[in-house]
Amino acid sequence: EDPLLAMTLGNMAATLAELGRYEQARQLYARSLELYSKEHGAEHPYVALSLHEIASLNAMQGEHQQAEALYARSIESFGQTLGPEHPCVARGMGGLADLLTTQDRDAEAGPLFERALALLEQRLGAEHPDVASLLDRMARLAEKRGRDAEASEHRERAQAIRTAWRQRWA
Repeated sequence: EDPLLAMTLGNMAATLAELGRYEQARQLYARSLELYSKEHGAEHPYVALSLHEIASLNAMQGEHQQAEALYARSIESFGQTLGPEHPCVARGMGGLADLLTTQDRDAEAGPLFERALALLEQRLGAEHPDVASLLDRMARLAEKRGRDAEASEHRERAQAIRTAWRQRWA
């Protein structure tokens, strides 16, 4: 089979998920994962990415237990294949932290967000757009916990990062 087929299916699944066509997205993600696993083996970054995408889809649909298990598997796989400090590990931690936040498991989400932030800052730099995105999500958690000053700090920093990037690329 064409090696680009798995990637194409994953991209199509992401589009379908954005359109709310979750069952069709799930089928394409599953096929993409199958193809990546067949071509590269179970321990490969593409397989980890597929697991992360399926976890995100499960989270969108309220299937929290499945999402949590898949996020954990993707984080572990990214760590094994790319290294424990790779930005993909941080992105997986952020996804899991978001899920935990929706389940009111804030005490578990907070440390995951903090670790993800440290990894992103270390590997991508403190002024990277991925840092801004994570800071926005951390602000929501801080606000939920009644930590308004902390939430405001996160939002202001995220906005400053986005402004700097817009100016850089304008």
